[in-house]
Amino acid sequence: MPGSHGGSPGSKKQSSHTYRPVTIKQLHDAFQSHPDAPFNIDDVDIDHVVFVGTIVNIAKSATNVSSTIEDGTGTIDVRQWIDTADDDTGKMAGIDQGVYVRVMGDLKSFNNRRSVNATSIKAITDFNEIQYHLLETVYVHLYHTRGPPQAGGHGGQTAQRQQQQPQRANGADPYAMNNNNTSAGDTSYAELKPMARKIMQYIDRIGGDNLPEEGLSVDTLARAIPGATVDKIKVELEDLLSDGMLYTTMDDEHVLPTSV
Repeated sequence: MPGSHGGSPGSKKQSSHTYRPVTIKQLHDAFQSHPDAPFNIDDVDIDHVVFVGTIVNIAKSATNVSSTIEDGTGTIDVRQWIDTADDDTGKMAGIDQGVYVRVMGDLKSFNNRRSVNATSIKAITDFNEIQYHLLETVYVHLYHTRGPPQAGGHGGQTAQRQQQQPQRANGADPYAMNNNNTSAGDTSYAELKPMARKIMQYIDRIGGDNLPEEGLSVDTLARAIPGATVDKIKVELEDLLSDGMLYTTMDDEHVLPTSV
């Protein structure tokens, strides 16, 4: 991906499955060199975004839900297209004015007005998720603007900004909140249900470079995670896929993390 606003011939391209945790102010401040160019935050092109906030206005129709969301740094309009199947499965349950939500989607601009086309809007039931999101947003911002800290913990500006999307629980990253992913006190993915948290922590322990190209299978996850069964894994994967934390590869039973 480009290391500057103008890009460069040797620049790397970020995975199209990557979701960038952001604040609404960052969405409004994101740079776009021309109307068809990707948005850029911290000299890094972004594909998709995730943020949390409160619904201050909402209008529902048979085909879409339009809302205005505020997170303390600003407000932005969000639209999610729905169909009958979405209504039948209750995906929009609890989405109403005054509710805290987590939004995943794509940043758009029309007539110099920023908005988000949402692929997922979920009501927040554990308010720790709000603080977790803010910490994660700061973590990613620091990673891209300062690079990984020097050994010894002194940090400092690096000569070249790192362009790789960091993993949230990578034990080798000094910005990670807990460097021992195997410890009983691991708090990474604290907003997730216990089994879903074990899945994401297990995937992080393997590490992005060591994950098979075809993805991890449901059977592999069921064998590797204590207390898991194939049926339990499948149930949790549905939510993780819906939330954009994982995506399927060769079939519906092989997954990889979006943060790789």
